[in-house]
Amino acid sequence: DRHKKLKSLGAMEHRLLIPKEDSNETEQPQKRSFKAMTISGLILLTGLGALASKNYSTSSISSPSLVEDSSSSNSDLGDIKLVVHREGYGPVTDNARALYGFEHIAEPYVTNHFKITNLPETDADLHTYDWSVEHLEGPSAGTFKPLSIKGGLSAQTFTFDQPTDVFSLNIIEYDPTGAPSRVFTTSNLITKFVKREIRTITDEDREKYLNALHTMYTVEDSVGKALYGDNYISHAHLAALHSTKSYQFHANTFFLTSHPAITLKVERSLLTIDSSVVLTYWDFFNDAELGGDWVKSDVYKEDWFGSVENGKADEYRIRGRFRDVKVIYDPDETTFPDANHGAYGFLTDSYSTSTYLQRTDSVCGFKSKQGFSTCGLVEKCLDQFVSGELSGLFMFDDCLETNAHGTLHGMHGGMWDCAVDFNDFYEDNKDWVSEGLMSFISMEIVVCNDFLKGTWSNCETSGCSVNDDGDDSECGCSPAVVSSLEEVDEMTSSEVYSYFDKCLESPYEVDFRGKTYIEKVDGVYRWKGMDDDQNDKLSKLMLKVAAYGGSWATFNSGAATTDPLFFVMHQVFDKILHIVRLSPKYNRADLTWTPVRGADGTGWLSKTPFSSQLFEPYLGAHGITKDGSIHDNIRNKELWKYLKPDSKSLPYVYDELSHFGKCDVMKDDR
Repeated sequence: DRHKKLKSLGAMEHRLLIPKEDSNETEQPQKRSFKAMTISGLILLTGLGALASKNYSTSSISSPSLVEDSSSSNSDLGDIKLVVHREGYGPVTDNARALYGFEHIAEPYVTNHFKITNLPETDADLHTYDWSVEHLEGPSAGTFKPLSIKGGLSAQTFTFDQPTDVFSLNIIEYDPTGAPSRVFTTSNLITKFVKREIRTITDEDREKYLNALHTMYTVEDSVGKALYGDNYISHAHLAALHSTKSYQFHANTFFLTSHPAITLKVERSLLTIDSSVVLTYWDFFNDAELGGDWVKSDVYKEDWFGSVENGKADEYRIRGRFRDVKVIYDPDETTFPDANHGAYGFLTDSYSTSTYLQRTDSVCGFKSKQGFSTCGLVEKCLDQFVSGELSGLFMFDDCLETNAHGTLHGMHGGMWDCAVDFNDFYEDNKDWVSEGLMSFISMEIVVCNDFLKGTWSNCETSGCSVNDDGDDSECGCSPAVVSSLEEVDEMTSSEVYSYFDKCLESPYEVDFRGKTYIEKVDGVYRWKGMDDDQNDKLSKLMLKVAAYGGSWATFNSGAATTDPLFFVMHQVFDKILHIVRLSPKYNRADLTWTPVRGADGTGWLSKTPFSSQLFEPYLGAHGITKDGSIHDNIRNKELWKYLKPDSKSLPYVYDELSHFGKCDVMKDDR
C-alpha cells in the first residue's frame, strides 16, 4: 500500500463529483420519504417495567447517551415529551438524531423503553394513555398488524423484530375525568442498531459481544453456518478478504467504503450468534492521554481483547480470552487462492511459524512509546477538508490514514528475531536518540524491510515448511550486498544512502510524524537534527535489521483482521464519515472521489469484493437483478450510496456524533 500511495499522491487529474442524480442522494440532511418493502416482521408490546439495574464498567469515559438529557428537546406535539431508549442505556443524543433525521430511534431484538417525561403536576397517577403503533415502511411490511393499548400507563416497553422499520406512534392522554388532555404523534420512529463506545456499555453486554466475537474467531465457517445460519462467517474469511491480492484497502479512498463494508459482515455474523449483542466501537483517541503508557488501555485487559505486552518467553502470544485464536494456515494456497500467503503458507508475510495469534508492543527488543494519535489530528483533518485545503475525498482519506490511523498496525504487530537489539542501541545512544525517535523507527522498520527486499536482502516468499519444533531459522531473509553486520558499519555515507533513501522518503512523504523526525535538505532525505555520523549510525541500524529480516504479528500484514481488535479499532473512521456526510458544517466540503476508474477497487466505478446482499433485507430487494440474482461485486458508487448514514439500506447509527476522545468536532454547529 505504501508503494502505491507514493505513486498516487500526484495522480489526481481524474476527478469525479459524486452525481446526486445517479446516487439518488444529496449530501445535505433531507426530510425522509419512504416506500414499502415486503418481508415479515413482528413487534411485541409489554407493560411498564422498571429499568433493570446494570453492572456498569468503572471506566472514566462517560457514555454520551447516558449523560445527555434528551428529554428537554424531544418532540413536543401537544405538550407530551417522549424519550425512547434501549433498556440499560440512554437515548441516542439529540444532536445525532437531528443529523440522522430520525425523531426517535429504537433498537431491534431487545427491550426498548418509551416514557413520557413531563407528566401532569397533579394527579399524574390518575391519567391514562392510549398508545397506537402502525408500520409505515421497512422489512416488516405486509405482516405487521397495527397495535393499540387503551387506558395504559405513561411508560411502555416495545420489542421490535427488524432494523430499518419505520413506524408511526400516536399517544393520547386522558385526565382523571376521561377527557382527552394532550396528544403526541410522530411518523418518524425508526429501528436501528446503535453502536456504542466499548467502555460505555454494560459489563454484561460487553461480555456478550466478546463471547460472540470469540465464537467467530474459533468456530470454522461450515460448523458456524450449520449452527447459526448463512450469515455466519469465521475470521478465516475476513483474513483472506483483507489480505487479498485483488484489492487495495488502504492508502486510497477505498479505505472509506471497504472497512465499513467488512465490518458489516462481522456484525451480521455476530448477530446470528446472539441477536442481543450491542454493536460497539473503540474510540482510541480517548487513550491518547496515556502517551507512552498506551498499553494500559482497558481494551488490553485479559477478559477484553487480551494483552499486548507479550514477549519471547511466551512466543508473543496473547494472554486472555483470545489466546486460542489461530492464524490461518493454507500451505497449498487452495482454500484462499486470492489471498496473500507468506513463505510458510500462513496468511501473513511474516516468517513466524506460530499457529496461534501473536501481538506485541516490542520491536527488536524496544517497547514503543509513541502512543495513539490525538483527537486534535481528527479536528485538523476536518478543518482542512471543509476549508478546501484538502481537496476531494482522496486527500481527506490521506490525512485520516496518515495522522489519525497513524501507526495502529505497527503498535500491535511489533517485530522480533532481529539481527540487532533496538533497546541496546537506544540505551547506548540516548544522549542523542530520543525515546520518540526510537519509537518512530520501530514503527517504520517492517515497511523499510519491504522496500529493501530484492536489492539489499533476498527473502524467500514460498516453499518453506513448518517444522514440528516451530523452528523457522531455515527460511527467511539473507543479505544481498554484505556478508556480515560488520560490513554494514564499514559502508560510506553515499553507499548507505544509495540503499536507504527509500526508507527515508516514504515516511517523510506519507507517514505519521514523518516530518517530525526526517527532513529534506537540497533534495536529500536525512534524519532531522542529526550530524552526518549520527545520520549514518541510525540508517545503518535499520539496514542491519533489513539485511536479515525478522518476524512480526499478523497486525503488520494484510491479514490484520486475524486479530479481533481490528474491528472495534477501525470504526471511528466510519463515524467520522457519518459526521462529514450529515453535518452542514462539513458536508459542504469537496466530496470528490479520485480516481473515477482505478485498479484494485480504488476507483469510483471500480468493482469491489462486496455484494448487495450485504445490505439486504434493508434494500428491499433493490440489490436484485432483473433475473433475480444478487448484484455481486458492486462498485464504490453503490457502496457509497448504501452506506449513506441516514439511508434505509444501513442498519445502524452511532450513539453520538460529536466527540472523538476529548474533542467536540461539532461544538460550533449544534
